[in-house]
Amino acid sequence: MRILDREETLFSVKCMIAAGLAYWSAAAAGLEHPWWAVTTVYIVSQRLSGAVLSKALFRSVGTVLGAAAAVILVPSLVNEPMVLSVALGLWLGVCVALGVLDRTARSYTFVLAGYTASIIGFASVEHPDATFQVGVVRVQEILIGILCGSLVHGAVFPRTVTGSLQARVKDALREATSRARSALRFGAAAATAADLRLAADMDALDKLAVHLPFDTARLAPSNRAVREFQDQLALLMPNLVTLEERMAELERQEGGVPDRLRPLLSDIVAWIDAPVSEREQAASLIAEARALAQPEPGEPPWREMLVLNLLARLETVIERFDRCRALEARILRPTWRDGLEELLSGSRDRALHRDPALAVGTGLATVVTITLICLFWTQTSWVDGALAATLAGITYGLCGPADRPAHEARDFLVGYGFGQIIALVFAFAVLPRVTEGAALAAILAPPFLILGSMEARPFFSRYVRGARLAFPNTVGLEPRWDPNFVPFINHLIASWLGVAFATLVLWLVLSRDGRSTSIRLVRACTRSISQRLTGRGGATKVWLEQMLDRLNLLRARQDGAEGWASPQMTHALRAMRAGLVGGELRDLQAVAGPRERRCAASLLRALARHFDQLDPAQPGPPAPALLSAIDRTVAAYRREPNPEHRRQGLVILTSLRRNLFPSAPGYAEAAP
Repeated sequence: MRILDREETLFSVKCMIAAGLAYWSAAAAGLEHPWWAVTTVYIVSQRLSGAVLSKALFRSVGTVLGAAAAVILVPSLVNEPMVLSVALGLWLGVCVALGVLDRTARSYTFVLAGYTASIIGFASVEHPDATFQVGVVRVQEILIGILCGSLVHGAVFPRTVTGSLQARVKDALREATSRARSALRFGAAAATAADLRLAADMDALDKLAVHLPFDTARLAPSNRAVREFQDQLALLMPNLVTLEERMAELERQEGGVPDRLRPLLSDIVAWIDAPVSEREQAASLIAEARALAQPEPGEPPWREMLVLNLLARLETVIERFDRCRALEARILRPTWRDGLEELLSGSRDRALHRDPALAVGTGLATVVTITLICLFWTQTSWVDGALAATLAGITYGLCGPADRPAHEARDFLVGYGFGQIIALVFAFAVLPRVTEGAALAAILAPPFLILGSMEARPFFSRYVRGARLAFPNTVGLEPRWDPNFVPFINHLIASWLGVAFATLVLWLVLSRDGRSTSIRLVRACTRSISQRLTGRGGATKVWLEQMLDRLNLLRARQDGAEGWASPQMTHALRAMRAGLVGGELRDLQAVAGPRERRCAASLLRALARHFDQLDPAQPGPPAPALLSAIDRTVAAYRREPNPEHRRQGLVILTSLRRNLFPSAPGYAEAAP
């Protein structure tokens, strides 16, 4: 691992400059706790300027909403401290639950509204008459931090979202190109790993695209172009996997890939490898593939089906690649017209998975934690009880919406404890010797530079979130230094206990929910597949986006999991592809003959029952009766008089047969 990195160093220096500017501005304005401005700078800081600005906007809105909630709740319930504490806990719990459900950058608005109310409300319980004043001061401190962080990161050597997004687009298309080349030349590769890499690319594109409207680049690509690129990539991915599998199966058969297909495969590889592709060439390759779809005399039924399926997937891959390349060019070379088109027509958000059970569980854990801390506080007259409740609320606000909140809170607790230890050393061994502002800045520069550098490194960033909150809040960055050791230690212990108790409750409520959450994800996948098979799945692009998002979430929860996880992922990928082609079969029913329509309808009902009854914890193989139903439908489509409908039906049924029964022998002609 490199000790110094130019980008990490630049990011760290900008964070420190913004923090210094925020502290000086808050202190000059006579605000009570200027360290809130410093903490805010580190919370909103991102390596990309557009991400800083979007996060700053959402945080500003959330801060104002939270302050308004505190100003309304505290005076209304001032005579009932316990009721007020429960009300603040409920507000925070609802906000955290909404943040868990939203799963976009906008979720930051909800969590900020939640824990800002906690920061202001709990500090005002014993002095309700000062609630409005505390709220105004806290909002000012936070807004100063937001303004300073946005100004420095947006104006000083800004790193644009556009540049990172363009690099990710090129990486995604390069990955797809490599997989297609590998399949066409050598047969199947590691399909599952490749699927997940492309799904991860799509997830990263989605996270970057959210910040495009706030980017500081002179010309940024439109969100519509990025969404369309994601859609085309999503449709390309399952076809690449099918292409790999068909090539591999034909290679294993006697005679291998038919000789008549080899010139076409070579032409497609050359077209994919070409730095610039002509749309006319893509159309020519598609026409060539369509012309080769005529079966050879005496060709076995299963071999004919494999060839038809391979040619159909080649057509789709060419179409999607051609569209992806056109969109890549548009994203890499944006114009002012893209922005105008975006403004006039708007863009849609990517369809994401929602987990109400996880949201409710996290929200309930929040309410329980805040209520128990406040009960102990009020019953024991704990001097620093408000601080413990406040830090518990902040912990839920920062960690609750994460994909794995219990693990996130654990890392946050470790970082928070580390930051407190460093703050303790500085507060009583270093700061007492500092008498000038310049000396204070020089003394504090090393820890802040280290925090900023670690924030930019993925491995350390999960711990730095806690340390960057603990260090400035604990070290004593007040206008006047207080040498009293006992209150300092009491504050330190109370704040750590608040974070620790929140982490404990999260672990008790959610840590063992990891497998349950994975099961719910698989259940959501199978339910969506069943809905698609019965005509209730909605648009294909939206359905596929949600399925790929669930696969990404499922993959994230398999890190360090037991052996059942890998088969679970393999099954989920095959089930997704079965649902995709099953929907195509349903669409084909509209133009099929009566016999084919009856067989397909019976097959789709059986498929829907299979996915409805599937055990998401231990998905078993489909029943043999389902294979028989597929083969009966194949037999019907082989007798279809319309050549195009026959071809489409056999292509779909080949994919369906192999996705559900990958090890079954090939289809043999059956009696009608």
